[in-house]
Amino acid sequence: MEEAVWKMTLLPAKTLKIPDRGQIKEEYFADIVIFDPVTVISTATYESPLSYPTGINFVILNGQIAVSHGERTDKFPPVRLWIITSSLVSQ
Repeated sequence: MEEAVWKMTLLPAKTLKIPDRGQIKEEYFADIVIFDPVTVISTATYESPLSYPTGINFVILNGQIAVSHGERTDKFPPVRLWIITSSLVSQ
């Protein structure tokens, strides 16, 4: 479980050079997912790729509760984080 969380948090933040994310640490953005490891499962399919997973109870983004009891709140941010690095852009 610890390795799975690391692969979903700190590893991509460091790989993509995203500052102040990937760890629960003072002065970092408060991005936290609270899930039940027994029941979490993807419900996405090819026909419905944006279907929300089950077993994810809460999502906190930048300190705001974006998902509460499995349902989106009005605090769910409308923007996505896009990272473009020189290694991903052809010259």
